[in-house]
Amino acid sequence: MGCPSEVIIGRNLTFSMYSHDPDTGEITAASSAPSYWIEDEDGTAILSGTMDSGTRTGSYKKKIAVTTANGFANGKSYTIYVEATVDGDAGGIAYDFIALAAQSATGEGTYTGTLTINDGSTGLEGAKVHARRGGVLIATGTTDSNGQITDFVFDANTYSLAVSLGGYDTATDTITVSGNAWAKTISLTAFAISPPDDVSLCTVQFRVKLGNTAVQVPYARLRY
Repeated sequence: MGCPSEVIIGRNLTFSMYSHDPDTGEITAASSAPSYWIEDEDGTAILSGTMDSGTRTGSYKKKIAVTTANGFANGKSYTIYVEATVDGDAGGIAYDFIALAAQSATGEGTYTGTLTINDGSTGLEGAKVHARRGGVLIATGTTDSNGQITDFVFDANTYSLAVSLGGYDTATDTITVSGNAWAKTISLTAFAISPPDDVSLCTVQFRVKLGNTAVQVPYARLRY
């Protein structure tokens, strides 16, 4: 089943699936269109219906509007349940996602500041940052060529920050904002890859078989 993990309120969500024969595992069309329903994190059902047939055998998809009118709220988690029957056998799958308000791209409130991500001295470009308040995603951003994000906007509150960048360990930290011109610096640590302590040299002899004849090739020294 395919479904994004985060959806902005006001946009459409498309989820899809393939149905399979439970005995053979082969993709097989369901006996009828699979049914679906969506529940919020409290177990309240907010939407239900049947999926539409896709362009391939056994494929189904559905597009829904993630709006407040349909019961979606900022920061809440939702589960899509899908059930289908193939050759008399019923089966189901589920997928989770979170709904986010559009302003979550840069944050909330009125206090602006500068977040800097570096390696201890040099700013790191392309680091991805997620800011959460009370577990709710409030802002996401990517550092510029100076290793900075300058368009986050926060309330007077405490936020948890998660930073990731290829080649570096993921870092987490918190920031407590009380006014404008706030500043925060987080340093990332590069992956450490060390050779084993017992590195040594050995000699290995190779033979290559050509038809029925084994031919010895020159010795090679390998480090292990």
